Parts: sequence; structure tokens; C-alpha cells
Amino acid sequence: HKRDLERVAPIWHEKAIALKTDPEAENKLGWVIEMWGYAIASASIGLEHQLFADFQVEPGALSTKQQLDRFHERYWILHYTYQFEYYLDGTPCKPWTIGEYSLDKRHFSG
Repeated sequence: HKRDLERVAPIWHEKAIALKTDPEAENKLGWVIEMWGYAIASASIGLEHQLFADFQVEPGALSTKQQLDRFHERYWILHYTYQFEYYLDGTPCKPWTIGEYSLDKRHFSG
């Protein structure tokens, strides 16, 4: 996989910068623009990917029991996307509400 990364990285960088500096692309793609850069770059060199069911999970405070069932056995990666917001009594907050217990990467970005 190292050779694949060596092949795709320069093109990925080039595509991500080109997208980021294009106002229309920046407006439409927003904060996931580097992911689009990767997708375009890897497709341009014919890089194939192996797909895994349950490879990653994106849990949050409102995750269902089914999503979290056998969490440590099913998933390889915790994709830290959604916030974990709870009230002091342990009740999950509604989306985009900051609770007394809060774990959200957005609190630390500019």
C-alpha cells in the first residue's frame, strides 16, 4: 500500500489545492474538499480500493443500540465526525446542542 500512496499523494495534493483555490468548488464542496481531491486523484491513476462492510463507524450521542452493538468487534476505525453532547443526567442532547458534557472537535477549530 505504500507504493499506492506514493503514486497517489502528489496528484491528490495537486487536485486538493486546485479545488481549494477554485471558488466554485470551495463553495460546493466545503470542508470535505480534500476527500474529493483524493477520490479524483485515485480514480485518475486507476487505484482500486477494497471495500469492507462495517469498516468504520461514525457514532455520536444519538447513535442507536444497533449501531453500537459489538462495537469493538465490528469496526476497524472510529471516524470522529459527530459530536457527543450529553446533559449531566446522561440524556443525549438534540443535534447541534452543546451539553454539559461535550466532546466535539468543532470546539477546537477556527
